[in-house]
Amino acid sequence: MRKMKNGNTELEIVEFIMTKNFWEYYVINEDTGNDDIKTCLVTGFETEIGDVYMPEIEEYILTRSKNLNEVMPASGWDWV
Repeated sequence: MRKMKNGNTELEIVEFIMTKNFWEYYVINEDTGNDDIKTCLVTGFETEIGDVYMPEIEEYILTRSKNLNEVMPASGWDWV
């Protein structure tokens, strides 16, 4: 887990995912009660926080890592 901050917003990130279209998913440390649904900060055309249905993106995943020391923070965000 690593904390990422933008202004007054601070998120606990547990995993990073990049899809083949280079969208980035920063999985937030929240228990949704369903392993198929993860709350993520998603960066693509826009940047937003929302729930992602993981089976929907599985086939498009290019890279996935829980070692966040090797990952750059999202654009406009900083690691705390």
